[in-house]
Amino acid sequence: MKHAELIKYKNLILTLVLVILITIPEINTAQLSAGFSTTQVYDSNPYRSPIAEAEIISSYSGGIEYDFTSFNFLYYGSYSLFNKSVERNNYWHQFGFYKSGEDNILGIYGEQRINKELYNYYDYISVTGYYRKKLDSLFMNPVLNLSAGYKNYTNLSDYNNVFISAGLNLNRSFDTKTALILNSALNYKYYLNTGSMLGARNNSSALSSTQLYFNFRAAQSLFENTGLAVYYINRSLLGESLSLLGDYYSSYGDESDLFDDPYSRNENAFGAELTQILPLEIIAKTGFEISSRNYPSQGIYINSELYETGTDREDSQNAFYLQMNKTIPLDSANQTSLNFGINYSYINKSSNSYWYDYKGSTFTINLGLQF
Repeated sequence: MKHAELIKYKNLILTLVLVILITIPEINTAQLSAGFSTTQVYDSNPYRSPIAEAEIISSYSGGIEYDFTSFNFLYYGSYSLFNKSVERNNYWHQFGFYKSGEDNILGIYGEQRINKELYNYYDYISVTGYYRKKLDSLFMNPVLNLSAGYKNYTNLSDYNNVFISAGLNLNRSFDTKTALILNSALNYKYYLNTGSMLGARNNSSALSSTQLYFNFRAAQSLFENTGLAVYYINRSLLGESLSLLGDYYSSYGDESDLFDDPYSRNENAFGAELTQILPLEIIAKTGFEISSRNYPSQGIYINSELYETGTDREDSQNAFYLQMNKTIPLDSANQTSLNFGINYSYINKSSNSYWYDYKGSTFTINLGLQF
């Protein structure tokens, strides 16, 4: 898709959303919320490569949400521009509907990512439905989480997949200002079209992975404006869980099917976060995470080209971050606010596979308006 076509398509979507809102009879501004933000990032290694190449990325985002009384409608979009690698510019957007009750919420949303022609293998469309329900309990506060989704890669059909998750969250607060939180889930991913099985270490006609996920978090208020949280994360694959290699160069952003799928690994991680409220109500946070990861369905890259199937990929990762955020109310009702934040993060990843051994740091400035 050419750049001009991308802009035309983005404008068409935004126009459609505006038409929907304009045609709503007697819009009540109390039922409408919107936000706009911009993020400027300097990243020393945005593509997670052993050969780092620094980049500056600018993102411009906007979103609206309207309460129709019987249900809510939302739309969010973000356009990312790269200073050097302009061919990586892309647009991501999401729209959805949800209905919430006193103790439950039911919703569905769709996502799409649109890239320029050279990197259009990152293009995808997905749809996800979810349901959350608060359960009755005298001791804990349990929440049931169910979700199911379908993801379609426009130019990489081997990675098309169905994802199903069932989870339970438990939390309990005490008079000592201590909070205990346990998040758990059973995740299942099934690849629909694995005929060529790029990078797979088996000859099965269908690939799937089943994973148990646990996240235990303990938070404690130390002083009036100081809090400390520690957490432990475990991901465990069950049975013969197999996935695609995911050896495409990393796209800027979070883990994905194409580079480092979190549902294809075993993992143990430990982290801690310190929160301090500074003068002028500035919120400062700093934290670290140490993790070890194993990928039983992947071999290793001995160098940039030579791939060996007889050895499992093993990673260890250390991460650190420091961030400061300030919210400035712009009206007496606190419905309109200006948000400013700065963030520094560092990651050092060691791996026995060439393409996953890297390090990098980012410095981010973001500014947002919420009303």
